[in-house]
Amino acid sequence: MDFPPIAKQVAERRKGLGIGQRALEPLTGLKQPHIARIEGGQDVRLSTLVKVARALSASLVLIPRDRLAEVQALLGAEPGEIHAAYSADDFDAESFKPYADLEVSDDD
Repeated sequence: MDFPPIAKQVAERRKGLGIGQRALEPLTGLKQPHIARIEGGQDVRLSTLVKVARALSASLVLIPRDRLAEVQALLGAEPGEIHAAYSADDFDAESFKPYADLEVSDDD
């Protein structure tokens, strides 16, 4: 399973929610032609992409390449399979040491 380009993910998420591009205008502050350009793959500022993701009840995530296969497996799993395949015993604390000092905030 490969991740599609971010522009395609935005369009698929919007369509999956049954939201038209114009309906995103008041949620993002962006006009429909701008949203169309984003979905068409035009270069976009990260702050703009964050606005669109929030409006679509989604999050932007950076996945370390060495963990990509695990994330893809989790995303491809059927509900209930995740708990069977992964447990707290599988947690690899060493992989997260570089991130130990990061602060997480939902109000970015």
